[in-house]
Amino acid sequence: IGGLEYNYSVKGSNFPEMNTVSLTAQNNALSAMLRTIDAAEIAIPASKLSLFPPRSIGYEKTRESFKGYTGTAFDPIAAAQTAADQSLGLLFHPERASRLIQQKSLDKDQMGLDQLLATIIDNTIFNDHKDPYIQSVQKAINYRVLDHLITLGSTSDTNPEVNAVCHARLKTLRNQLTSKKIDEDYEEMVRRIDRYFKDPDKYEAGMSPKIPDGSPIGMNCGL
Repeated sequence: IGGLEYNYSVKGSNFPEMNTVSLTAQNNALSAMLRTIDAAEIAIPASKLSLFPPRSIGYEKTRESFKGYTGTAFDPIAAAQTAADQSLGLLFHPERASRLIQQKSLDKDQMGLDQLLATIIDNTIFNDHKDPYIQSVQKAINYRVLDHLITLGSTSDTNPEVNAVCHARLKTLRNQLTSKKIDEDYEEMVRRIDRYFKDPDKYEAGMSPKIPDGSPIGMNCGL
């Protein structure tokens, strides 16, 4: 998504010129990434949650444990939100956003930033699941989508057009949310968007719980 195909050539070499990754490849990559922020794909099955009881006395949580909001109880919603947040950080990366602005300006048929944002929103915030547990997981992911969109729109370390596109998309999203049937989460998102536009400098986007440390698993490494 917003990628380049290139080689480090030397004098006399016949390497092809630098090219933007094809639209087909970018769309395929986006489709794969969308699965990683779909609650139906990444939520821990409800039938398996009984395998995550509170820890016994003397066995406290470690740096390799998933963080959450539920105290001693395992928080499967926060775990899925944390996992999805890793993908969202890549999708909303300022450098990627700037490359999408650039590639669209050079080729109108290529993927642009606004297309990426609209596709993400359609597949998350407006992605309804019938199962209430899966829907709760999706809602947690959706709030992070909004946070990333606001953060990208407010960053100064990017092409200014990125800010413009993000702010326009936020306004469009606000209109979409207010036109839907009354929904407490849609109303909360509208409040957050309004609060951001009222005073961008004072707005603080939320954060998902920190992802547990990875390899080498089971080692303290002096920490």
